[in-house]
Amino acid sequence: MTASFILFHGTTRSNAIAIQETGFSYLKARSLAYGDGVYFYRDLEKALEYSRQKSEADACVLEVKFTCPQERVWKISGYEMHNFFPHQYNDKSVEKQSLILDISVDDRICVVRPEGLPLIRMCHRHI
Repeated sequence: MTASFILFHGTTRSNAIAIQETGFSYLKARSLAYGDGVYFYRDLEKALEYSRQKSEADACVLEVKFTCPQERVWKISGYEMHNFFPHQYNDKSVEKQSLILDISVDDRICVVRPEGLPLIRMCHRHI
């Protein structure tokens, strides 16, 4: 059984062009609150809001589709979220268990783990 996600990544136009040419790289963002990976929103407006915080004039959102085995999706929600601290998301056992960390609090953030990045298919660019 597989899980599919339509996800939105807020960035700048120049970064969006680079991502479309070379793909996502989690190594470029090192202040990662929920561990290694690339961060997405499930909501286009939230991703656009984030990209506008980076640069109002240069805001851009990439829309992607991500599909992975259901058992590799780790959902964190409600009370569970309060039992974790950000450094625990870098725990190697968590990385082995999940390709995607689906956080339903914090505006429904999804973190795609590094090994899952090749599974991302670009859909659209929203400017």
